[in-house]
Amino acid sequence: MLKYLRRKAREKTLSKNALPDALWESTCGCLPFLAHWTSDMRTALRAQSTLFLVEKNIFSGHESLIVTPEMRTLIAAQACTLILHRTLDDYAGWTNIVVHPDSFPRTQDEIDDAGIVHHDAELVAGEAWEDGPVLLSWPDVWASRDFDHSGMNLVIHEFAHKIDMRAGEANGVPALKSRALHDAWCSALQAAFEDFRKRVDLGEETEIDPYASEHESEFFAVCAEIYVAAPEILKKNYPEFFKEMNAFFLIWESE
Repeated sequence: MLKYLRRKAREKTLSKNALPDALWESTCGCLPFLAHWTSDMRTALRAQSTLFLVEKNIFSGHESLIVTPEMRTLIAAQACTLILHRTLDDYAGWTNIVVHPDSFPRTQDEIDDAGIVHHDAELVAGEAWEDGPVLLSWPDVWASRDFDHSGMNLVIHEFAHKIDMRAGEANGVPALKSRALHDAWCSALQAAFEDFRKRVDLGEETEIDPYASEHESEFFAVCAEIYVAAPEILKKNYPEFFKEMNAFFLIWESE
């Protein structure tokens, strides 16, 4: 009965807050990698994006920027690629997404191993806070929507960090259902990360952004971008880690 009631409540929310066809079609047209997705996948993405927009507040971080329905939907669609076959529980515990008109100074201080607080004033395109908002630079959201052209996807990257943080401090390991799944993930992650870091240190040209060598959390976030938008790259370079990611995100059912 409870499952039935939840399903009916979901159907009611989707009906009441349905995205206009023209808006959704325009959004999909702005994300070239969706052209490789099946119609069923895009339908599921539309539903998740609708529910996401009901739950999250997307607003401007500066008075000069007006966040339009097109902007909101484009952000939602990319964020929801990672939860295509999962639930909004992956994004629970926070509500706000702040859109900046340009790159912005890093807002969070960093604490080193000695406990010393460092304030880094460098400009960033995005930031994800543990138990807090996601901050995005709109020009970078727009520029990175075409993965084949930019080699990155800012929205997917920052929302991958949020999924990572659901299990605690960001370390590239999301909340997994069992110790066996956790151990398998960690083994695949560490093997892939250590190999990639060595390749970057040797100056090798890689299909994966060298930024992924900075930390396991960044490796996970960069690989999440690739897993969604260009899965063949991850499968070719790190098939075992691709397998673990696919078991978690469940996007590529045929793999």
